[in-house]
Amino acid sequence: MNKLQAHEVKLQATLKHNGIEMQNDAIGERIQFLISNYLIEIATDSSGWFKLFRDPANNRYWELSYPESGLQGGGAALLVCISEHDAKAKYSFPLN
Repeated sequence: MNKLQAHEVKLQATLKHNGIEMQNDAIGERIQFLISNYLIEIATDSSGWFKLFRDPANNRYWELSYPESGLQGGGAALLVCISEHDAKAKYSFPLN
């Protein structure tokens, strides 16, 4: 799987029904790979629906959310690059 590229700022997955169950598209599979194998998890917000990660290659901050929270499992994943300022404002702890 590809690591995050410098020009990327947003990865939006979609779910597809395969006739039996809902499955991630290729972007969703990539997001799962990145959060499981590459990005460093830093924090979770108080709701538990948002997680903050850091890219070890360039220290950019990435926020994982599930904007379709009404769907079972929260729906498809959204991974968005956020500024250090926004990360500090939302996740109350000092970031390195």
